Amino acid sequence: MAQIARLSGSATVQSLVGTASWIGLVRIISTFGSAALAGYAIGIRVVVFALLPSFGMSNAAATMVGQALGAGNPERAEEAVWKAGLYNLCFLGGIGAHFVLFAPALVSLFTRDPAVAVHAVSCLRIVASGFLFYAYGMVLTQSFNGAGDTFTPTLINLVVFWLWEIPLAYVLAIHFGLGPRGVFWSITIAFSTLAVVSAVLFRRGKWKTRKILIASSCNLRPFPERSATRHLAPRRRGARDGGDDRRRPQRTGPCATLGTGLAGPHGPVASRRHWIFHPHPTKSSKRSYHTDRPRACGKRRWHSGIRQ
Repeated sequence: MAQIARLSGSATVQSLVGTASWIGLVRIISTFGSAALAGYAIGIRVVVFALLPSFGMSNAAATMVGQALGAGNPERAEEAVWKAGLYNLCFLGGIGAHFVLFAPALVSLFTRDPAVAVHAVSCLRIVASGFLFYAYGMVLTQSFNGAGDTFTPTLINLVVFWLWEIPLAYVLAIHFGLGPRGVFWSITIAFSTLAVVSAVLFRRGKWKTRKILIASSCNLRPFPERSATRHLAPRRRGARDGGDDRRRPQRTGPCATLGTGLAGPHGPVASRRHWIFHPHPTKSSKRSYHTDRPRACGKRRWHSGIRQ
């Protein structure tokens, strides 16, 4: 339980840090008027909608990492991550090119106000120019989560978004006089930085040594073997069978010592609480459950395990 709480807690903080950083950007851009704020909202919503398939691809890469590490094959995990990043690069590269080329047409679907459209087009083009970095950054950060290392992407998000992106947006927008464009450039630079830092940490390979140990306090008891694993119990061959005593293979498993039976005048004697099965259609050719005294099995009767 403590292991699950630790992993989920780190993942929660990781998402909270990345999402809450947008509040700081909104606070900075709101100082430039409602038109700039509306243009920023339009541009970011279009970008987030385009990134939804990439989130799915990143989660798929995380799943493949966990599967490969569980199989003891970290090389396959690394190969899957780089391949998923390449596929994501092809997808986001094409989407980013369309955003840069057709930004005015896309923005015209949401607003007819020229003052708002100027900021929306600027936001869409500047942010989309960094899609090539986002492609690898999204896959790499999720791959750490798939390996069970939720602390590394949490630390990356904290440093990149809070200690780098927000101060950079303030400096570019206020001190360098870039206005809303400074905020848009800070988003592109921050996500590109996240991709580079994630790639460096991923290449170091420390995530390959992560192990998740979940202790269980349950006492699991193996179930007795059923009809699929029945074996003939040892029996005694008499003159009618034309031979001396021979033994057939005994059953195996947790109840092996309880199902061998005892020697009797007409064959093995069943122990208490045993199923007796008669394979031949005789007068008593059906299963019977005995909890009373021991009873002799016929010479051609089977012995199965104890019912629990």
